Amino acid sequence: MSNTGIIRRVDELGRLVIPKEVRNSLRIKSGDCLEVFLDNDTILIRKKDLISKTYKSIENIINIIAKICSVDIILTDLDKVLFKNGKIFTINDETKISKYIYNEISERKDIIKNNTIEFDNNLCFLLKPLIINGDAIGSIILLKKEKINDTDIINAEIINNLLINYLEV
Repeated sequence: MSNTGIIRRVDELGRLVIPKEVRNSLRIKSGDCLEVFLDNDTILIRKKDLISKTYKSIENIINIIAKICSVDIILTDLDKVLFKNGKIFTINDETKISKYIYNEISERKDIIKNNTIEFDNNLCFLLKPLIINGDAIGSIILLKKEKINDTDIINAEIINNLLINYLEV
């Protein structure tokens, strides 16, 4: 744990302002959910991860789609890789996502790129942001060696809808 050297006062309503430098570093924006924990005399605050607990319930479906379609499927939140299925691209869970991917998710854009350097010159990818209640909370990324086709787009949409349905409940 690092010490930022920043001191903040609690106001009369019990509110505490998280310094801008900390918010920027952790990509915390207005409306984000934060978890608060007590550890003896220490208050711990961390970003609430809505996706990681949810995707487990549809992990088998994601694995089946990946196998049938010969694609790698990556699931991210706004900070890191939460889940990766497949063998054509090596990436670890907890790997930070790039600023490019973060920006595309934040702009709520579906992206299809062929032969891109974002992942590997020989791979094509489809990025579909996960939007819950108007907020971008992560993405589904399909990677494959061949060009992205209509079936891949439909599969990304199926996974996206399954996750959104679980998260909105």
